[in-house]
Amino acid sequence: MELWTKRLIVLLAAFLGFSASLSGADRSKYITTSEIKSGMKGYCLTCLKDSTVEKFDVDILGVVHNLEAGRDTILVQCTDERMARAGVIAGCSGSPVYIEGRLAGAMAMGWTFSKDALYGVTPIEDMLKTGEGADLKKTGAQKTAFSIFDFSKPIDFAEVDKQYREFADSMRKTSGQRMNIPCTVSISGFTNASAEELKDIFEPFGMMVTAGGGAAGSQDTGTNTADKKLEPGAPLVVPIVSGDMSMAVSGTVTEVLGNDVFGFGHSFLGYGQVDLPMATGEVHTVAASLMRSFKIASPLQIVGALRVDGPAAVRGVVGEKAKTFDIKVKVDRDNSQHPKEFKCTVASNKVLSPQVVGPIISNAVQYEGQMPPENMVEYNAVIKSRQGEPIIFSNISTGTGPSDIASETVSAVRLLMNNPFKAAEIESINVEAVVKEKDISARLWSAEVLDPKVKAGESIEIKTVVDSFLSPKKLYTQRIKIPTGLAGGEYELAVCGAAEYQSFVRSIAPQRFLVQNFEDLTEALNYLLKIERDRLYFVLVLPAKGIILEKAELSDLPATKALVLTDSHRSLGSLPYRGWVEESVKTGTIITGRRSFKITVEE
Repeated sequence: MELWTKRLIVLLAAFLGFSASLSGADRSKYITTSEIKSGMKGYCLTCLKDSTVEKFDVDILGVVHNLEAGRDTILVQCTDERMARAGVIAGCSGSPVYIEGRLAGAMAMGWTFSKDALYGVTPIEDMLKTGEGADLKKTGAQKTAFSIFDFSKPIDFAEVDKQYREFADSMRKTSGQRMNIPCTVSISGFTNASAEELKDIFEPFGMMVTAGGGAAGSQDTGTNTADKKLEPGAPLVVPIVSGDMSMAVSGTVTEVLGNDVFGFGHSFLGYGQVDLPMATGEVHTVAASLMRSFKIASPLQIVGALRVDGPAAVRGVVGEKAKTFDIKVKVDRDNSQHPKEFKCTVASNKVLSPQVVGPIISNAVQYEGQMPPENMVEYNAVIKSRQGEPIIFSNISTGTGPSDIASETVSAVRLLMNNPFKAAEIESINVEAVVKEKDISARLWSAEVLDPKVKAGESIEIKTVVDSFLSPKKLYTQRIKIPTGLAGGEYELAVCGAAEYQSFVRSIAPQRFLVQNFEDLTEALNYLLKIERDRLYFVLVLPAKGIILEKAELSDLPATKALVLTDSHRSLGSLPYRGWVEESVKTGTIITGRRSFKITVEE
């Protein structure tokens, strides 16, 4: 009895120690780092061709403790010639490594310019902790904004782009050091120019953009996708975009427990809960390179959804469905009799979704090749979310190709999906663009006020000459009525193009670009995006009258009440209200420049 008691205590202690690290997993199936010694032999499972999982021998070099804070790493070297000659292969992230027939972990790390197929392996005990306690049947979508953007200041698209780029730069990995094995981003249907855009998007997150193929579900590839499944060593694919254009992130499955799938051996984007499509895939080949070998892969069939993006692994559930939205871009280039229409489905993700919308639009507009330097794009767009009013705008650009429509759409989607007020889900994006080989740029050549002295209630006349590209100068005559009852004195009158007009409104009425709730956001975006570029603006600045309380414009507030509301002890911020009188004329050209005058309103 005493002997059995001792044996039971030993077995129980071993089980409890193992279950603490492997969450109660089967010890006969997994091996811990404490059991791993240098000189052991093992093998990895991965796919180098088609969807066939193969076995490759590895030597165990040992365990490096705390290579990353709080986590050990198993060092292995592939001895199989097929992998050894390629060095570390991008796309092998998650390839399971077995020692003595038990799963030890996943290939996850490499060293830049390493001549050997030397891998760092994330221990399986760390990977299986991913998503512990989470309800994986519920959507993994983040409920709060990804805190990149400053909503305390008036909306400025240039500032929004700057803030995102600073965030992306902060995510960049240092070259020449140990780094996560890149997941490959296989793209198809994109021009070289658009591919360069995609590199700037994905590389900060440690991914590698490669040419690949579209999903078998959207093309007649002859591939039988029904019998492909997610299993250890098989491709694990995250389709970011599918349809007429494709972007799919590829790694490898490490372990499957029931419907739960673990892979990559490192983070994907690195921020916890996610809600992304999860698909099977196939590898076309491995491109061996002195700098970085990589798998060329394509998605096959969506079979579930990624729910957790942890530091040691991603975790998905087979049978679950991730949220997506549709984007449609219709392009009429040079009055073609058959406009081209592109349809794509985009994974709904707060970080990646806004970014990939831009290249989709740019690529569609330039489907026949790069645009000539002299170009004009007329466009309209509708962005629908499942919350709030749609964002609807139309405009025109010249000399910038698709960049204006792409950047405006990207900025709007960025702010909608990452606002701190309400979880916004994009439902659809529809863009129509007409492209012509024509330059409609112009400059303000001259402006003249015929009589700078006027009385309240009368009109003042302005003559403006606009100099257009390869066109004769054109004269515009416009009258502005002076408000009745305007006090005598000197006032500023300005003539300007759309860019200068927007700067003027932003400086004099910043409250129109401030947002304090989701309704404010949609209103501000619609206001900002509807400033037409092909107009000449005439603006008369009025004296300060009333106040701006938060966003409310109290222009007729009596001075005594305004004094009370502007008390410094009040919590609500206030500014003097300054109005203006404006007129505009459609010119068919995009004008740059500004002229200002002083006019006198006589008593």
